Amino acid sequence: MQPLAVFSFAAILVGLSTVLLFLGKDVLVKKNSSGSDDSQPIIMTVGSIILLGIFLTSLFIGREFIYESNTTDAVNIVADQQGSQAETQVSSEDLTQLVKGVDKAADDVYNGLETTKKIVGKTEARKEAIAHGRDHASGKLNALADRLQTAAETNNSPNPLDLHTAEHITKGLE
Repeated sequence: MQPLAVFSFAAILVGLSTVLLFLGKDVLVKKNSSGSDDSQPIIMTVGSIILLGIFLTSLFIGREFIYESNTTDAVNIVADQQGSQAETQVSSEDLTQLVKGVDKAADDVYNGLETTKKIVGKTEARKEAIAHGRDHASGKLNALADRLQTAAETNNSPNPLDLHTAEHITKGLE
């Protein structure tokens, strides 16, 4: 269920409740002998509280559906990936190749930086943001290479997510 659908569902419930409160107002309000009703502010307050409660409840219920389905899907995907990766052991030579590939990707991040600054970076702030983004990406790739290098040197198995990320990055370089 999408967040927009949850919000729409909540808005429809509030709209229907408003119509029902409007139609049922005469039943709830007793008229004085003079013909005026003194309970108008009370009905409006109670109606507002009821509508707000319906809206928040439907949003909460919708949120539970969204996060429940997303978390169970994510847990199943991660479990499947870990199960398939746990069965395959990576040799230190393969890890060394992955480290070299990730290092190359970290260096390749800066390819075309000046061209990108000319085309996209119309202002100095944009040019600085482009350079900062490339620095950040290079730093992340270098950190990944360091973690893989440490795993190769200590003969430990690397983190499955790091291994999957490194394999994905090096496939793009071939």
